[in-house]
Amino acid sequence: MDMKRAGATVKEIVAALAEDPETKRSQRWVYNVLSAQDLVNKEITHKEWLPWVMPTEHRQSAEGQKIMILSRVAQGGNETWDRINSAIPWAASLIAEGLDYDYEATQGIVTVPRPAEESRLLRLFTAANRAIQEKNDGA
Repeated sequence: MDMKRAGATVKEIVAALAEDPETKRSQRWVYNVLSAQDLVNKEITHKEWLPWVMPTEHRQSAEGQKIMILSRVAQGGNETWDRINSAIPWAASLIAEGLDYDYEATQGIVTVPRPAEESRLLRLFTAANRAIQEKNDGA
């Protein structure tokens, strides 16, 4: 499944297959094929990096999306290089400024000063970079 290796989601693959009546398949069928080829990742959860209960608009903010991109990568999930190349510089610039992220119910995800040894973002950034390196070493 070249689309999966390129970072496409199961839904995107199903949509592409649905365009041709001869290859139309269910989401379950695609998932089973990808599982058999070990191309489906384990369940990915963002609870370690976004441990707060928050409304969808906060989770889907630009910051929330970048954190989830890095989280997905850190857990071995597939993500497009465009999205990774958006999230990595964002995190690196905050870390360079001694900033981390936190959550405030009224404002959503906010940046806060925090020492490196306590930085959630630095741990996430490191885990994502390690996963990228491991994936590249195995390619």
